[in-house]
Amino acid sequence: MPHNNVQPRIIIDGHRLTENSTGVGRYLSVLLNQWSENPDSLKFNPLIIQRTPRSPNLDPWKVQFGHICQGSRIPGLIWENSILASREYRHLPLFAPANLIPYRWKGPVILVVHDTFCEHPDSQISTLNRIRFRSRYRRSAQQADLILTPSHSTANDIHLFYGVPKAQIKVITPGIPDVFKPMNNSLLTKPDLIPEIKTPYVLFVGKKSPRRQFPTILKSVQALRKSGLKLDLVAVGPSSPKVNNEEGLIDLGYVSDQKLATLYQNAIALIWPSSREGFGLPLAESMASGCPIITTPVNAIAEVAGQACLGLTDSSSEQISSAIMQLMECPDTRMKLIQKGLQQAIRFHPHQFAENVADAINTFAN
Repeated sequence: MPHNNVQPRIIIDGHRLTENSTGVGRYLSVLLNQWSENPDSLKFNPLIIQRTPRSPNLDPWKVQFGHICQGSRIPGLIWENSILASREYRHLPLFAPANLIPYRWKGPVILVVHDTFCEHPDSQISTLNRIRFRSRYRRSAQQADLILTPSHSTANDIHLFYGVPKAQIKVITPGIPDVFKPMNNSLLTKPDLIPEIKTPYVLFVGKKSPRRQFPTILKSVQALRKSGLKLDLVAVGPSSPKVNNEEGLIDLGYVSDQKLATLYQNAIALIWPSSREGFGLPLAESMASGCPIITTPVNAIAEVAGQACLGLTDSSSEQISSAIMQLMECPDTRMKLIQKGLQQAIRFHPHQFAENVADAINTFAN
């Protein structure tokens, strides 16, 4: 039964809800699914506007909430200012979960700013993207009535680079789906769901960007294989033709949350070094699944991982190889990291996340 229409309406920008959603889309999916489990607790009536259709099983929230999907062939910037910011909606409150506000929006806005990559040279984004988005991100942050952000590191950057008063910035830690949980399994077992995997493996999740040192991770695994170790690197996320047919790499592309959880549960570790992040959902998912993480504990990564990681002092191939061997040769170290990770992952409860965001929205929906 749809949510009660008597409540004040709020528009939700759902254009990141795509068939193979990554960070922002996953953030929004968790939020909507949690709200739909107890819609009567909401003090507003969400209307989700999507740009592209996707499999119904990805959106159980549609049973409860109003939704529109149109304009899939319209370029993103035009879609934002014609479909999303139509005359019918543009004066209503908007929940904008993807760093950007349409130019034509007139109503109050709750904006989610996930990162400030355009302001940092170490984020290693392209010059073109820096030109395309830097001024738009700044304008959106300065237009928003309230900014939600996933980490204190990003909150500080929003205040520093965009000049937004701290009173208008609220840190709300994202939640992760309940499917990410530990299993009783022994080290180096392989998941039956993934027939391609026949040896022990380390895991990488996300875009294979230079910022996340994917080429170096692959080089580390290949060096260990040359030394006689049976080991693969399993990658999940957007496939890249640049690494097709690389020795020791199993590139699975996008997978379901259920399959991803199985991969976390059976991996030696998630390897996720990065020079800069606004949060890092794979880190949270990994810890909740009982998978140790090897990462660079800097900026927001240090907040997400806490003490529950095997920290790299640099992202060299030698450092990564040494960390992998340490976890393979020292079961006690691995188990201690797993236990610390499970404790750290309590912070990422999806119900608390959804409740906190709903409380923030209530300020503007009434």
